[in-house]
Amino acid sequence: MNKKLLAIMVYGATALALLSIGDRADAAMSLRISTITASVTLTYDAIAPEIAHTPLKTISLVKKLAVIEGAVTDNYDIRSVDIFYRNSNDQSWSTSTVTTSSVQLKELPFSLTVPQEFIRSTLEYKIKARDRQNLTEFPGEGAWQQVPLGDVARKAIGLGGGIIELDGNGGTSLDIPKGALNGTVNITISEVECGDPGVGKGAPPAVSRRPLALYRFEPSHLVFNKLATMKLLYADLDNDGKVDGTPYNEETLKVMWWDGFAWRMLETTVDKDNNIAASSIIHFSYYAIFPAGIITDDDYRPKERIITPVSKDTFNDYANFPMVGQNDIVNIYDVNGKRVRQLKGEKLWDGKDDNGTFVESGMYIYQIKTPDRLISGVITIAK
Repeated sequence: MNKKLLAIMVYGATALALLSIGDRADAAMSLRISTITASVTLTYDAIAPEIAHTPLKTISLVKKLAVIEGAVTDNYDIRSVDIFYRNSNDQSWSTSTVTTSSVQLKELPFSLTVPQEFIRSTLEYKIKARDRQNLTEFPGEGAWQQVPLGDVARKAIGLGGGIIELDGNGGTSLDIPKGALNGTVNITISEVECGDPGVGKGAPPAVSRRPLALYRFEPSHLVFNKLATMKLLYADLDNDGKVDGTPYNEETLKVMWWDGFAWRMLETTVDKDNNIAASSIIHFSYYAIFPAGIITDDDYRPKERIITPVSKDTFNDYANFPMVGQNDIVNIYDVNGKRVRQLKGEKLWDGKDDNGTFVESGMYIYQIKTPDRLISGVITIAK
């Protein structure tokens, strides 16, 4: 029975009891009881909020930028979104909270740029979304999303060439032209810590001991039949014209490759709008970005003084002209002054003449022609 109706009936019965017996009949006749119906609705929300979020997989060693973003939706009323994050070596965590005072809010976006001090090794994070009665967690109750430092790209590229990108967002990439490979090759590009023990410290013309960005291209010592275009990403997130965290201007950046003993500079084009340093390469190795000082003729000359191209043992098989650009020319002459080979925009001399035949053992003179330089030197062929 409705509680309010019962109360009214009890009240009416009490009033009748207090009247004299003679008056009770009249009072009963005059008392009119109206039925009042009351109801109370208790809302129970059985549907938990949903988290729409693309999980972070890796964090670039170059940018060290981690943005956790997405949106929470709910059928009734979102109250808050919490993002918990920490370095994997930390015991405690930090929290970023998005709250709302709106009533019956059904969608709430969120975005957090993780402070760089938390990006020292693997980043861990979780997201919690609440409505009035429910809680949803990503990646799950008690779990943390693990995001390691460093990115890796892998792709099989064949005779037709192709492009492999490290992050897929216009960053580090390699464009291999048709005919550059003799068959299908599994290509790998890896970001590497700038202090990696596999490479040495920078020396002139580099003006820093550590590279500003470092990448490994594999398989090691792979040589192309044609030049491939390589783009390396560096960090200038605040767009102040300097590499983040350094005093080095973008105009001074040069791509260099590790030959096993020293860094060799490559002709480099810097795209300041997209933070890219681009070069043409003919083989795989470690590649890095360094700030460079004054460029001299010696930077254009090959380090190899003697090459043994016939042996094909991957050691001194080529003379490498690292600073030669697409429009530069290298002429090779014998000691009598006869030109035996002309390289147009090519970086390697494989010891062959223009007909594809290995030249005889002996001394040969090279001449490098660029728009503003004419550089000569000597290379010895040994068989």
